[in-house]
Amino acid sequence: MKLSDADIHRDLQAPFEALVPLLDLKKMSKKRLSVANKSVMADLLGEEPVPPLPSDLPPQALNLFYSIFHLYSSIGRFEIYKKMFKYYPWKGRITQSEHIQSAYYLFVHECYILEERLKNYLNASKCYAESNSIRIDLKSISSLIMKWHKWVFGGPLRARGRHVHEDEFVPREINRIGLLDIMILGTRMKKSKSTSVWEALRRLAIRDAKKTWIDNCESAEKSARQIVASAFSLTRPIWSHLAASSSR
Repeated sequence: MKLSDADIHRDLQAPFEALVPLLDLKKMSKKRLSVANKSVMADLLGEEPVPPLPSDLPPQALNLFYSIFHLYSSIGRFEIYKKMFKYYPWKGRITQSEHIQSAYYLFVHECYILEERLKNYLNASKCYAESNSIRIDLKSISSLIMKWHKWVFGGPLRARGRHVHEDEFVPREINRIGLLDIMILGTRMKKSKSTSVWEALRRLAIRDAKKTWIDNCESAEKSARQIVASAFSLTRPIWSHLAASSSR
């Protein structure tokens, strides 16, 4: 299913635009608004937390609402990781090798988070559809969406699993930077003339690794947008029902 960028943007934003009226403060009761303000102020001032009042929405509706907005958050973080790969702000307090490795770990973990957020959304959709007698083939939709995610993000997910459960795994191009750091340290200690050669190689390694992972972040964000947009499009009868029932 080939979608244009405009189609993807439209399908991705559709649930947000439909559900944003639920966030309208003008429709909130004075009591609820007062407690919400106290809760926010307590968080801002670091005081004892003030729990907000329970939502008026049924649990199935509230879970669906939050699962939608959590997907938006996950997609947005790929842009953050792209900036982390691009810039190095530590001035030696953290090495560039450590910085790029840390950005990599965050990236692969976000691929896992996206998988869990998709599962949560599809499960929330199932519960909402069942509680509101909405007829839709969610089993087929869920299978399609999760297979698509696995096909796109299977590599990063396997790398994350390997790092968590087996060894300190990083891709070869990132590991290369760390090895060059060790070589540079050794030649500096020996005051070797070859230090400048290793430093030049490290600059090239950093340049290549940054380009590779900036591109990977851009591809991941694009794929995540496509997958989530398709999930929203295929489940439109569910979230549109939530929007319609909440506006009455």
